[in-house]
Amino acid sequence: MKLKTDKIKKLHHSLIFSMDLDAFESKMDSEYLALQKTVKTKGFRKGKTPLAQTKAMYAEQVRYRVIQNEAEKSLKAYYADKNVRPAATPKVDIKEEKKAISLDVELDVLPDMPDFDFSKIKLEKEITPVDDDQIQTSLKNLAESRRTMEKMTEKRPLKKGDVAVIDFEGFLDDKPFEGGKGERHFLELGSNQFIPGFEEALIGKELGKTDVHVTFPKDYGAKHLAGKAVLFKVDVKEIRTKVLPEINDDFAKELKLKDLADLKKTITEQLQKQNDDQSMRLLKDKLLDALTDKIKLDLPQSLVDQEVHMLKEQHKDMKEKDILKQAEQRVKLGLLLGDLGKKFEIKISQQEMKQSLIQQAMMARHPNPQQLLKDFDKNPNQFSGLYAMIFEDKVLVQLLDKVTITEKTVKSKK
Repeated sequence: MKLKTDKIKKLHHSLIFSMDLDAFESKMDSEYLALQKTVKTKGFRKGKTPLAQTKAMYAEQVRYRVIQNEAEKSLKAYYADKNVRPAATPKVDIKEEKKAISLDVELDVLPDMPDFDFSKIKLEKEITPVDDDQIQTSLKNLAESRRTMEKMTEKRPLKKGDVAVIDFEGFLDDKPFEGGKGERHFLELGSNQFIPGFEEALIGKELGKTDVHVTFPKDYGAKHLAGKAVLFKVDVKEIRTKVLPEINDDFAKELKLKDLADLKKTITEQLQKQNDDQSMRLLKDKLLDALTDKIKLDLPQSLVDQEVHMLKEQHKDMKEKDILKQAEQRVKLGLLLGDLGKKFEIKISQQEMKQSLIQQAMMARHPNPQQLLKDFDKNPNQFSGLYAMIFEDKVLVQLLDKVTITEKTVKSKK
């Protein structure tokens, strides 16, 4: 096919390719002859089906194949001649005239990446040393996680923080309702496990039976109970109190460490890694913002439209202008990071993918990480999102070596 029209507006190309109808039909005849050799129809041996019958059976299929082949060849030649890369699948409209067949093509191409001195990007990295408050909070949390519950022997009223061991049954209009009954339930008062008012009503009560009147929230999940006033008949069987272990050398030894000093050192190292990881995440976010703000780039409209469509599906309440802005930012960053990844020759191994997959699974508390690995081995392409995440991170790590970074020491956020 010959290029008849080539209108270019920034990244959008409007093309018309044309082929003489006689030449097009000649190519179709060649396809029919090749197809005839493979066709087997009733009453004829393979390759012996009459050409007229072959044409009648496969006219649409052959026509589509010829047009597709010609379009692919013509566009490939156009890309090479103009030194452009398509941003998305071109839109092709087929038109058949008396003496010619033409293809109207609407095409977006990828922009040329601008040369940029990344040292001009100036970022501030926050350094957060571990302070004593962080260490003490971690020690308290650790002790809380290893607490024991002791049954009270002395008689006294329940107070906030106690664990009440209770039997209970709920009544709506003097009738028990489904899901409103429990036996020997351990309820920490002040934990907000139950509906509002229930735990507060038990504070001050002693062992034995008591009535608790509460109203379910209007947005409660079970519609037949939402907004309804109910009565719970409660029997307080036991009162238990939390007993925290003393934070000393013996406590550290239970955790397989030498002494309290060793425990504090271990906690400090863990906290510092958390602080450093958070600092790096913030720095990478600042770098992404800087790339978006400082580098000017024309964007293929087809890619922006795709991103807008995706965001509308994900955020139905988001304003149009905010969707457009975010879509443009995503497309811009995708193009920039993709280009930089090629320049930096970023490679991601299967082993890296698997290690990251396991880490993500552990963070999300996936019930069967090994199954994820099996799924990966069967079809790695379904984990394209994970690949993109690792790719972006590797690009940003290399890019941080090229930007200008100053450090600022800040206190930990409580």
